[in-house]
Amino acid sequence: MKVPNLNALNKASRGQSRIQRDNLTIEHHYLFDIFIINIDSLLTERNSSFNGKVVELLVLSLALDTRDNYKAFRVEDIYKFMNDFNPEDFTKQEMLHMKIQLEHFQLDAYQSMEF
Repeated sequence: MKVPNLNALNKASRGQSRIQRDNLTIEHHYLFDIFIINIDSLLTERNSSFNGKVVELLVLSLALDTRDNYKAFRVEDIYKFMNDFNPEDFTKQEMLHMKIQLEHFQLDAYQSMEF
């Protein structure tokens, strides 16, 4: 199989203006006309598969990360998660009680060597 010279000029294909394409190399054709356009298409498709709620859920779930002595732990994020994604699972009193417990846990986690 013969490997093409990527520095050679690319021949214009159908539908392309000969004037615009005369000074472009084969490397340019593969890099810009094919590779980058396909990568851009894949990224656009991937980004559209995550709506705002899913991204917010992923960000809020980082509050449960146990690394570095619960450094990412944020009471507000867990409370927001409970309020925005599971409001029917908790009464107002339970949510207030949970917020107080989370604040106590946060203090304990930061001060305790066990965590």
